[in-house]
Amino acid sequence: MIRRVVLSLMMLVLSAAVAPGQGMSRPDDQGGGPNPATPLPVDDRLVTGRLENGLRYIIRHHENPPGEAGIWLHVGTGSLNETDSQRGLAHFLEHMAFNGSENFPPGEVVKYFESIGLTFGRDQNAFTSFDQTAYQLYLPDTEPATIGKGLTFFADVARRLLLRQEDIDEERGVILEELRTGRGPAQRLRDQWLERLAPGSLIGVRLPIGTEESINALTRQDFLDYYNKWYVPGKMTLIVVGDLDPAEAEKQIAGAFGSLPDLPVAPDVDADVEPYTQRRAIVASDPEVTEAQVAIIEINRPDEPTTNAGTLRRDLIHMLAVEAFNRRLAAKIDAGEARMLGGGAFAQNLFGALRLAQASASSEPDAWAGALEDLVTEVRRAELHGFSDSELETARRSVLASLEQDAQQEPTYPARAILARLNNAVASGDTISSPTQILELARVLIGTVRPGEVNRAFATMFDTSKVTFLLTLPSGPGVPEEADVLALAGGFADRSPEPDADAAPAGSLMDQTPQPGEIVEQSTHPETGVWSAVLSNGVIAHHKAMSQRQNFVDVRITLLGGGVEENAENRGITTAAAQVFARPATSDLTAAQVRDLLAGKKIQVTGSAQDDFVQIAITGSPDDLETGMRLVHRLLTDPRLESVPFEQWRTATLQSMRAARRDPLGALRTVMGETIYPQEAVTARPLTPEQLERINIDDAQRWLDAFIARA
Repeated sequence: MIRRVVLSLMMLVLSAAVAPGQGMSRPDDQGGGPNPATPLPVDDRLVTGRLENGLRYIIRHHENPPGEAGIWLHVGTGSLNETDSQRGLAHFLEHMAFNGSENFPPGEVVKYFESIGLTFGRDQNAFTSFDQTAYQLYLPDTEPATIGKGLTFFADVARRLLLRQEDIDEERGVILEELRTGRGPAQRLRDQWLERLAPGSLIGVRLPIGTEESINALTRQDFLDYYNKWYVPGKMTLIVVGDLDPAEAEKQIAGAFGSLPDLPVAPDVDADVEPYTQRRAIVASDPEVTEAQVAIIEINRPDEPTTNAGTLRRDLIHMLAVEAFNRRLAAKIDAGEARMLGGGAFAQNLFGALRLAQASASSEPDAWAGALEDLVTEVRRAELHGFSDSELETARRSVLASLEQDAQQEPTYPARAILARLNNAVASGDTISSPTQILELARVLIGTVRPGEVNRAFATMFDTSKVTFLLTLPSGPGVPEEADVLALAGGFADRSPEPDADAAPAGSLMDQTPQPGEIVEQSTHPETGVWSAVLSNGVIAHHKAMSQRQNFVDVRITLLGGGVEENAENRGITTAAAQVFARPATSDLTAAQVRDLLAGKKIQVTGSAQDDFVQIAITGSPDDLETGMRLVHRLLTDPRLESVPFEQWRTATLQSMRAARRDPLGALRTVMGETIYPQEAVTARPLTPEQLERINIDDAQRWLDAFIARA
């Protein structure tokens, strides 16, 4: 009998390993490490230049997708450069770029690009942030006429917008509707706390969307003042990535933009962000949110851009500190040692104006105090004692594996991903090195990093004597006063928790390799090149090699059945059982131990339940496909649901259900499902909170074991 398990391997290309590059200078006083002042190498696949008027350009030949090209115009200005009376203008101006220019009359630009196959919003779009505005085109071919038309549009955006009063008035309604529809509970909460996050700065009073009052008051002269001051070639970078000749693209760029005037470049407005000097608390609430969020935030001046070996080493130290903390916190959450549904930390520059370090956690609304205590305790523990050698070694393997996977796969990333990456580098001022160049240097630099440096970096990022404690939760009588939250969190931060004992290392995913089966039937489909086989245990396998993505493997293991086999009494049990694939664990390996065993491996294993099948995905580098296969073998022969992650999933799902009921679109989808399908169509109707509450972990484990056995 043919079993209901289907194994599909797609996009597997075993390309050559990343080649080592040129070494960097290594003075003796750096212990064999590179000289910190050594500039980072520039990606040699890029063709870069600067026109006489100051406009910069970056071009990269790239063949994914073949025969197409993407173009972005980065303008180095956003909402922070607005005046008080211009709030929301940078974003409004972005809309006006599609409403009439010298070469595209009002109403014509979208029509033209749709006529050559573009879809507005997908292939023709833009966004505005605090510090930048970016315009995007994804063209269906690289014919000179097509590229030329795209460049003409961007040159019009740069200096030739009409900005007619009647067009401004017509678009004003669109902006106001975007403002209103975007003000969901998350947006409303953000508006409450963001203005107070950096007191005295422009961050909270320069949200790109603006305010209803400011948008209604904007005049054509306001647009002209902002446009003429900030939209100058010296603040622009054109980025072209596609299957084209860079030399020809350079000529077309010069032809389209060369006639624009060389205008003065005004210095950006200082956001006036000051580093924290003391503890504060912010409490924000909204009636439509369904969970509590607690956070510890520290703000400092932004780090210098990453341009040399020293600043790259600094970044690696920060990455190690955050990775070590996040892995420790995740293990405690899984083990029930931290009273939170989820949590983690990050640190990054924002908008060229500040350096934000944040550790956060989520919980049920009535459990926020416990989540806050445990989050502060873990941040404080790391601040005082840092991380063990074994924790840092695991973090090192994980960071390097991530860089290795990026270096292997980036050469065939989709052009859209590469354009976004180049734009981010332009905005940050970082040197644009290739992932291979970064990996090569990181392998050397990370070996020079000492544990004390990582520990000090974390303590500097999260100095609990000068942080903001943020609490967001549903409105109601249980919302505390900020003074009470500050006193409570400050008391937690004044404690001195003991260092953690080192956890026992995990053994291995598999002590003994399973006995291999046999192929009893195989064939190749001539038109598609798909190879198919039936294994001796009835499993059906399909494989297709693809060249579009290099060094990437995507395996999908499909187990047919599941949801369609449920009834009114156990509705939702397949989704519950499939949580073992979200946080993999076995009878002898906890989810935390599995994570540690995968550290340093360039492979990811996930899974989900659909109406009529459960699917497990293995994605990543072919180098570590064997590891992914071993983990999935364990999950299909000895899976174990862990009680704490199981209950965390149930709580988070109930929160999502409550949030959907409060959101108009979510409520509509739920009501439609309840209306269209009759009561007896149990598996077609939306899952209810009552059904979810009935599921227990023992029943889910039995269902999982039986489902896998019969799949």
